[in-house]
Amino acid sequence: MGLRSFMKTLLLLLCLGLLAPTTLPAEVASPAKKPVAQSTIQRPAYSESFTVDQLRSFAFEALRSAYPDFNFKLVNGKLVFPDGTSLPFDDGLDRSPQALLDAPDIFDMFFYRYPSLAQRKGPQATTGTAVHDPNDGALTLPMSLPYLADPGRIRNENFFQQMYGSTEEAVKQRLAPVKWIPSGKGPTMMVTTINGVNKALQAVSDELDKLPELWPYLLRPGGSFTWRPIAGTNRLSVHSFGAAVDINVEKSNYWRNVNQDEEARLDYKNRIPAKIVEVFERHGFIWGGWWYHYDTMHFEYRPELIAYMKVVEHARAVK
Repeated sequence: MGLRSFMKTLLLLLCLGLLAPTTLPAEVASPAKKPVAQSTIQRPAYSESFTVDQLRSFAFEALRSAYPDFNFKLVNGKLVFPDGTSLPFDDGLDRSPQALLDAPDIFDMFFYRYPSLAQRKGPQATTGTAVHDPNDGALTLPMSLPYLADPGRIRNENFFQQMYGSTEEAVKQRLAPVKWIPSGKGPTMMVTTINGVNKALQAVSDELDKLPELWPYLLRPGGSFTWRPIAGTNRLSVHSFGAAVDINVEKSNYWRNVNQDEEARLDYKNRIPAKIVEVFERHGFIWGGWWYHYDTMHFEYRPELIAYMKVVEHARAVK
């Protein structure tokens, strides 16, 4: 390994900070990432040391636990679906921030570690740390989120198409209605039944239905299933797979309404109360408000990222 590759790997280890050694099966191993020119990415530095093989192992474990119906296997560096379809797990390439969005492999989806709400709370605010606003319970960040860090915004499109359907008609065949906040006379949300997304969203609705003080943020939602690209891109939105919902747009903040340049320096904005985020996360949904490119109305079903966080925390605890 050249000096440049070694330093990039060392930086990755310091930034992501996973934990105790985990042995990856030999057939899973992939080549070390190859360096390419890319913009500087600012992420929190963690003190724990780990290897790239450990990271791959954590990511695979998270996928298997998050999507048990698919019984994933890793063979010769490829993630294998039950029908025999295989996708490259880690192609060994480093990518620029834009390439991470446009053409990630599956391992790249774990490039930024999704934080738990508990990790973001606290009176001592640091970069990327959220605290409760005593006035309305919204999550506020007194300092900017790490530059370009979007945990969950990196998605391997082939992976989601293989799970949920590669066409609009295929996805539609597996949609089911969820009555959203019925006590507040909310609308019906259409989401996929695959991976139990409809049941998870119903559980979210059941909890939030009992909290009428939060209904102004939840009623008049932006929508659920819509086969469409992400604004400003050719990439499919997770809404296309029936695995995402937007809550009240009028109570939310979206980075593209301020600046449409992906590399712009953004000032974080949010009005969504912490309790809403907590309930969604408990049922496997991640929040777009944890992204540098914030989209605070947006929640998508990504339990693998929450599972990955738990694997990390467990490994740290037993280290």
